[in-house]
Amino acid sequence: VVIITSGCSSPTYSKLNYSYNGAIENARIDNKEFAAKINNQIAEIYGSQAAVDVISDHFNILVVGQVESDGVADGIKFLIKSYPVVKSYISYATISSPPVLLTQEQVNKKVLDRIAAEDNLNQDNIQAVTIAGTVYIIGQISKYEAPNLKSIEEGLYSIPGVYKVNNLIKVMPYTNTL
Repeated sequence: VVIITSGCSSPTYSKLNYSYNGAIENARIDNKEFAAKINNQIAEIYGSQAAVDVISDHFNILVVGQVESDGVADGIKFLIKSYPVVKSYISYATISSPPVLLTQEQVNKKVLDRIAAEDNLNQDNIQAVTIAGTVYIIGQISKYEAPNLKSIEEGLYSIPGVYKVNNLIKVMPYTNTL
C-alpha cells in the first residue's frame, strides 16, 4: 500500500508517475516492434504477393493493403493469429493482382483527382483528407450537385488504400463561391 501524504512533488508520487509513464512507453514500443516483426515476416514469406501494412494497438491487429489471393489473405491471418498475444484481428486487405500499397500522399492525390474528375460538381468548395485509409470529404455543395455525391463516394472506394469514406459535406440550397 502506498500512501501519498504531500503534494505532487513527493518522491513517492514521482516514482509512481515515472513507473506508469515507463509502462506506457514500453507498451507503445512493444506494439511497434510486434507490428514491425509481423510486417517483416509477411514480406519474407509472401514477397510481392502481399503489399500490406500491419498496425498493432495493444495487440489488436489491423491489416490494410492488398494481397494477390484469398490464400495469401488466409495465410497472413493464420500467421498473425498464431501469436498468443494477439487479442483481435481485423483485415481490410483487398484482393488485387499485382498487390499495391500506396503511401498516404499517393492515396490522397488519387482521392483529389477522383473528386476533380466529377463534371457536375464545383470542386472549389470541397476538400478531402486521407488518414490511415479513411477519407474525410469536407465542404458544401448545392442541392443541384448533391446527386453526384454518391458517384464520388463509390469512386473513392475503388482507390487502393481507401477503406472508409466519411462524407461531411453539407448540402446547401446554394453554394457560397467566394
